[in-house]
Amino acid sequence: MAHMGDEDLIGLGVNASLAQLYKDGQHEFVEQLAEMLELSLPGETQVDRRGGLFSDKKVKAVRLYLTDFIYSLELPNQGGPITARTKVVRGIKLKTVQIGMDEWLAAISEALGRYAQSNQQARDALWNLVNAHQSIEEETP
Repeated sequence: MAHMGDEDLIGLGVNASLAQLYKDGQHEFVEQLAEMLELSLPGETQVDRRGGLFSDKKVKAVRLYLTDFIYSLELPNQGGPITARTKVVRGIKLKTVQIGMDEWLAAISEALGRYAQSNQQARDALWNLVNAHQSIEEETP
């Protein structure tokens, strides 16, 4: 029987945390995801916001740049989130594929788990995310 490594556990924990947040509410999920990624992986995350002067700024899009892919989530003015994965080779975007939210969550969770293998700061940030979400769930009646 194969043993799960830290990166597998991180990926599973991140996937479970993200899936629960998404289930709780799409717009709140995108706001929380953007905040978590900006704090945890500022060099790999780009967040676009709209609004401002007389209203709260709301997340319009989140892009996560990991290894050979860009994972993007956009919130159009109407309708649900649009999620995609773009293959990148030597800085050139080769192919973008729209994927469903479940597949997107699984893909970024796996990519974050792999990324955490080689980046201690990412590993620590992702463990904190998983542990923080578990603590919140335990406190919620």
